[in-house]
Amino acid sequence: FESQLSTPCFPYFLFLFIYLFKENSLPHWGKHYPKCNGRKQSPINIDTQKVVKNQELGSVDLINFSLPHTMKMLKNNGHTVNTPAPVGVRGGGLKHKYTALQFHFHWGGKDLVNHPGSEHSLNGHRSPLEMHIVSRRSDLNDSTAAKVQDGFAVMGFFIVSRIYRVHPLEGDKVRIMEPFSMHQLLKGVDLSKYYRYNGSLTTPPCDEAVVWTIFKDPIRISKDLVQTNSFLIPNNSMTFYEIEGLL
Repeated sequence: FESQLSTPCFPYFLFLFIYLFKENSLPHWGKHYPKCNGRKQSPINIDTQKVVKNQELGSVDLINFSLPHTMKMLKNNGHTVNTPAPVGVRGGGLKHKYTALQFHFHWGGKDLVNHPGSEHSLNGHRSPLEMHIVSRRSDLNDSTAAKVQDGFAVMGFFIVSRIYRVHPLEGDKVRIMEPFSMHQLLKGVDLSKYYRYNGSLTTPPCDEAVVWTIFKDPIRISKDLVQTNSFLIPNNSMTFYEIEGLL
Protein backbone atom coordinates (compact mmCIF):
# COMPACT_ATOMS: atom_id res chain seq x y z
CA PHE A 1 0.00 0.00 0.00
CA GLU A 2 1.30 3.46 -0.90
CA SER A 3 0.09 6.89 0.19
CA GLN A 4 1.31 10.33 1.12
CA LEU A 5 1.68 11.06 4.80
CA SER A 6 -1.17 13.13 6.18
CA THR A 7 -0.87 15.90 8.77
CA PRO A 8 -3.61 15.25 11.34
CA CYS A 9 -3.90 17.37 14.45
CA PHE A 10 -4.02 15.75 17.86
CA PRO A 11 -5.99 18.15 20.12
CA TYR A 12 -6.16 15.77 23.04
CA PHE A 13 -4.20 15.24 26.21
CA LEU A 14 -1.59 12.53 26.35
CA PHE A 15 0.01 11.58 29.62
CA LEU A 16 3.40 9.95 29.90
CA PHE A 17 5.31 8.43 32.79
CA ILE A 18 8.89 9.43 33.43
CA TYR A 19 10.88 6.48 34.65
CA LEU A 20 14.31 4.93 34.38
CA PHE A 21 14.47 2.16 31.81
CA LYS A 22 17.12 -0.50 32.15
CA GLU A 23 17.47 -3.51 29.85
CA ASN A 24 20.11 -6.07 29.07
CA SER A 25 22.24 -5.21 26.07
CA LEU A 26 20.56 -6.24 22.82
CA PRO A 27 23.60 -8.01 21.27
CA HIS A 28 23.73 -10.41 24.23
CA TRP A 29 20.07 -11.45 24.18
CA GLY A 30 20.78 -14.38 21.88
CA LYS A 31 23.06 -15.99 24.46
CA HIS A 32 20.20 -16.44 26.88
CA TYR A 33 17.25 -16.41 24.46
CA PRO A 34 18.13 -18.38 21.28
CA LYS A 35 15.01 -17.17 19.48
CA CYS A 36 16.50 -13.66 19.45
CA ASN A 37 18.95 -14.96 16.82
CA GLY A 38 16.10 -15.95 14.49
CA ARG A 39 15.64 -14.91 10.86
CA LYS A 40 12.35 -13.04 11.38
CA GLN A 41 13.31 -10.68 14.17
CA SER A 42 11.73 -7.28 14.73
CA PRO A 43 11.96 -4.33 14.44
CA ILE A 44 13.05 -3.80 10.83
CA ASN A 45 13.95 -1.02 8.45
CA ILE A 46 11.13 -0.58 5.92
CA ASP A 47 12.69 0.01 2.51
CA THR A 48 9.89 1.37 0.33
CA GLN A 49 11.84 0.42 -2.81
CA LYS A 50 11.37 -3.24 -1.85
CA VAL A 51 7.72 -3.04 -0.81
CA VAL A 52 5.31 -5.28 -2.72
CA LYS A 53 1.75 -3.95 -3.01
CA ASN A 54 -1.12 -6.24 -2.02
CA GLN A 55 -4.50 -4.68 -2.81
CA GLU A 56 -6.31 -7.64 -1.28
CA LEU A 57 -5.37 -6.86 2.32
CA GLY A 58 -7.96 -4.10 2.77
CA SER A 59 -8.53 -1.75 5.70
CA VAL A 60 -7.87 -2.75 9.30
CA ASP A 61 -10.98 -2.82 11.49
CA LEU A 62 -10.33 -1.48 14.99
CA ILE A 63 -13.12 -2.83 17.22
CA ASN A 64 -14.52 -0.45 19.85
CA PHE A 65 -11.78 2.12 19.24
CA SER A 66 -14.46 4.81 18.98
CA LEU A 67 -15.87 4.13 22.44
CA PRO A 68 -15.16 6.94 24.93
CA HIS A 69 -13.14 6.29 28.07
CA THR A 70 -11.23 3.35 26.60
CA MET A 71 -8.05 5.03 27.85
CA LYS A 72 -8.43 5.55 31.58
CA MET A 73 -5.29 4.34 33.34
CA LEU A 74 -1.59 4.55 32.63
CA LYS A 75 0.77 2.11 34.32
CA ASN A 76 4.55 1.85 34.59
CA ASN A 77 5.42 -1.80 34.02
CA GLY A 78 9.19 -1.36 34.19
CA HIS A 79 9.56 -1.42 30.41
CA THR A 80 7.50 1.38 28.92
CA VAL A 81 4.32 3.36 29.36
CA ASN A 82 1.21 1.28 28.75
CA THR A 83 -2.48 1.35 29.48
CA PRO A 84 -5.18 -1.33 29.37
CA ALA A 85 -7.19 -1.01 26.16
CA PRO A 86 -10.52 -2.91 25.98
CA VAL A 87 -10.54 -3.04 22.20
CA GLY A 88 -9.85 -5.50 19.38
CA VAL A 89 -8.48 -5.82 15.86
CA ARG A 90 -9.61 -7.73 12.75
CA GLY A 91 -9.64 -7.39 8.97
CA GLY A 92 -6.75 -6.02 6.96
CA GLY A 93 -5.77 -9.49 5.80
CA LEU A 94 -5.69 -10.89 9.33
CA LYS A 95 -7.09 -14.41 9.35
CA HIS A 96 -8.35 -14.19 12.93
CA LYS A 97 -9.92 -11.75 15.36
CA TYR A 98 -7.50 -10.32 17.91
CA THR A 99 -8.12 -8.98 21.41
CA ALA A 100 -6.05 -5.93 22.38
CA LEU A 101 -3.90 -6.49 25.46
CA GLN A 102 -2.33 -3.04 25.84
CA PHE A 103 -0.70 -0.21 23.98
CA HIS A 104 2.64 1.36 24.73
CA PHE A 105 5.17 3.88 23.46
CA HIS A 106 8.84 3.77 22.50
CA TRP A 107 10.79 7.03 22.57
CA GLY A 108 14.38 8.23 22.39
CA GLY A 109 16.80 10.39 24.35
CA LYS A 110 17.13 14.15 24.62
CA ASP A 111 19.25 14.24 21.46
CA LEU A 112 16.74 13.07 18.86
CA VAL A 113 19.37 13.12 16.10
CA ASN A 114 21.63 10.51 17.68
CA HIS A 115 19.00 8.79 19.82
CA PRO A 116 15.70 8.59 17.89
CA GLY A 117 12.91 6.77 19.61
CA SER A 118 10.99 4.64 17.13
CA GLU A 119 11.81 0.95 16.91
CA HIS A 120 11.01 0.63 13.21
CA SER A 121 12.53 2.90 10.61
CA LEU A 122 11.28 4.02 7.20
CA ASN A 123 13.98 4.23 4.54
CA GLY A 124 16.52 4.51 7.33
CA HIS A 125 14.65 7.32 9.10
CA ARG A 126 13.39 6.86 12.65
CA SER A 127 10.65 8.97 14.25
CA PRO A 128 10.78 10.56 17.74
CA LEU A 129 8.21 8.06 19.03
CA GLU A 130 6.43 4.89 18.00
CA MET A 131 3.20 3.56 19.47
CA HIS A 132 2.29 -0.13 19.50
CA ILE A 133 -1.14 -1.65 20.03
CA VAL A 134 -0.50 -5.24 21.08
CA SER A 135 -3.23 -7.81 20.45
CA ARG A 136 -3.48 -11.58 20.81
CA ARG A 137 -5.55 -14.02 18.81
CA SER A 138 -8.89 -14.29 20.59
CA ASP A 139 -8.87 -18.09 20.36
CA LEU A 140 -5.46 -18.47 22.05
CA ASN A 141 -3.74 -17.69 25.34
CA ASP A 142 -0.26 -16.21 25.73
CA SER A 143 1.60 -19.52 25.72
CA THR A 144 -0.20 -20.98 22.71
CA ALA A 145 -0.04 -17.69 20.79
CA ALA A 146 3.74 -17.62 21.14
CA LYS A 147 3.97 -20.93 19.26
CA VAL A 148 2.31 -19.82 16.00
CA GLN A 149 3.47 -17.15 13.55
CA ASP A 150 0.21 -15.20 13.77
CA GLY A 151 -0.39 -15.55 17.50
CA PHE A 152 -0.05 -11.81 18.09
CA ALA A 153 -0.87 -8.76 15.98
CA VAL A 154 0.88 -5.48 16.68
CA MET A 155 -0.28 -2.22 15.12
CA GLY A 156 2.57 0.29 14.89
CA PHE A 157 2.21 4.05 14.47
CA PHE A 158 5.00 6.57 13.96
CA ILE A 159 4.54 9.71 16.08
CA VAL A 160 5.99 12.87 14.56
CA SER A 161 3.95 15.94 15.51
CA ARG A 162 2.82 17.97 18.46
CA ILE A 163 0.62 17.82 21.52
CA TYR A 164 -0.87 20.65 23.52
CA ARG A 165 -0.16 19.70 27.11
CA VAL A 166 1.45 17.04 29.26
CA HIS A 167 0.52 16.29 32.85
CA PRO A 168 3.44 15.04 34.99
CA LEU A 169 2.86 11.69 36.63
CA GLU A 170 4.19 10.15 39.81
CA GLY A 171 3.85 6.63 41.17
CA ASP A 172 3.14 3.27 39.59
CA LYS A 173 -0.36 4.03 38.30
CA VAL A 174 -2.30 7.15 37.43
CA ARG A 175 -5.84 7.67 36.18
CA ILE A 176 -6.16 9.87 33.12
CA MET A 177 -8.11 12.96 34.14
CA GLU A 178 -9.73 13.42 30.74
CA PRO A 179 -10.17 9.92 29.23
CA PHE A 180 -10.47 9.72 25.47
CA SER A 181 -11.05 7.05 22.86
CA MET A 182 -8.40 5.32 20.80
CA HIS A 183 -10.22 6.63 17.73
CA GLN A 184 -9.44 10.18 18.86
CA LEU A 185 -5.81 9.27 19.31
CA LEU A 186 -5.65 7.88 15.76
CA LYS A 187 -7.61 10.68 14.12
CA GLY A 188 -6.31 11.28 10.60
CA VAL A 189 -4.61 7.90 10.22
CA ASP A 190 -5.73 6.04 7.09
CA LEU A 191 -6.23 2.46 8.27
CA SER A 192 -6.04 1.11 4.70
CA LYS A 193 -2.46 2.26 4.11
CA TYR A 194 0.19 0.29 5.96
CA TYR A 195 3.18 -2.01 5.74
CA ARG A 196 2.70 -5.67 6.71
CA TYR A 197 5.25 -8.34 7.61
CA ASN A 198 5.66 -11.38 9.83
CA GLY A 199 8.12 -10.78 12.65
CA SER A 200 8.77 -11.17 16.33
CA LEU A 201 8.40 -9.71 19.78
CA THR A 202 11.02 -6.96 20.12
CA THR A 203 12.15 -8.10 23.57
CA PRO A 204 13.07 -11.54 24.96
CA PRO A 205 12.05 -14.25 24.44
CA CYS A 206 11.77 -12.79 20.90
CA ASP A 207 9.09 -15.25 19.76
CA GLU A 208 8.58 -15.03 15.99
CA ALA A 209 4.83 -15.01 16.45
CA VAL A 210 3.81 -11.48 15.44
CA VAL A 211 1.94 -10.12 12.44
CA TRP A 212 3.20 -6.54 12.25
CA THR A 213 1.17 -3.70 10.71
CA ILE A 214 3.03 -0.38 10.47
CA PHE A 215 0.77 2.46 9.33
CA LYS A 216 2.01 5.08 6.89
CA ASP A 217 0.12 8.04 8.33
CA PRO A 218 1.68 9.36 11.55
CA ILE A 219 0.19 10.55 14.80
CA ARG A 220 1.45 14.08 15.49
CA ILE A 221 2.83 15.49 18.76
CA SER A 222 5.52 18.07 19.52
CA LYS A 223 9.28 17.61 19.56
CA ASP A 224 9.43 19.67 22.76
CA LEU A 225 7.23 17.11 24.51
CA VAL A 226 9.45 14.23 23.48
CA GLN A 227 12.61 16.00 24.65
CA THR A 228 11.07 17.11 27.96
CA ASN A 229 9.85 13.63 28.86
CA SER A 230 13.03 11.94 27.65
CA PHE A 231 15.41 13.97 29.80
CA LEU A 232 15.66 11.32 32.52
CA ILE A 233 14.93 8.33 30.31
CA PRO A 234 17.69 6.35 28.57
CA ASN A 235 16.98 5.62 24.93
CA ASN A 236 14.01 3.21 24.87
CA SER A 237 14.38 1.70 21.42
CA MET A 238 16.02 -1.18 19.58
CA THR A 239 18.33 -1.82 16.66
CA PHE A 240 16.48 -3.00 13.58
CA TYR A 241 16.77 -5.87 11.13
CA GLU A 242 16.42 -6.25 7.38
CA ILE A 243 13.68 -8.60 6.19
CA GLU A 244 12.53 -10.04 2.89
CA GLY A 245 8.97 -10.35 1.69
CA LEU A 246 7.58 -7.11 3.13
CA LEU A 247 4.06 -6.46 1.87
